[in-house]
Amino acid sequence: MLQYPCNAVEYYYIAGAEVTREEYVDMMLRKIGKEIFAKYYYDFRRLDFEVYSLINENYTEKSKKRRTSLAISLIRQGLAEDALLNIASAKKIDPVIARLARSIYSCEFHKELGI
Repeated sequence: MLQYPCNAVEYYYIAGAEVTREEYVDMMLRKIGKEIFAKYYYDFRRLDFEVYSLINENYTEKSKKRRTSLAISLIRQGLAEDALLNIASAKKIDPVIARLARSIYSCEFHKELGI
């Protein structure tokens, strides 16, 4: 996943295709699960791959490890703010999870969302 700035727009490469920052974050969140990212955000933020064992949802161990790896990758790339904004503004997500994402966003980035 290479990135380069071009006219103030960042592009990312995933599976050989060039995508914008927003598209990249959305694709990663679809793989992780928006609810999983928000619910376990503070665990993922520890950047410890062993936190996959904390995921209580009924996924295989392999799936939990993959989701954890992708979530940690987003955070390491500095895309947590974008991910939380994406979740907070998602239309088809549980309102409780959207509020959780807004709350985490406010605490982490000291900004209020006008959503």
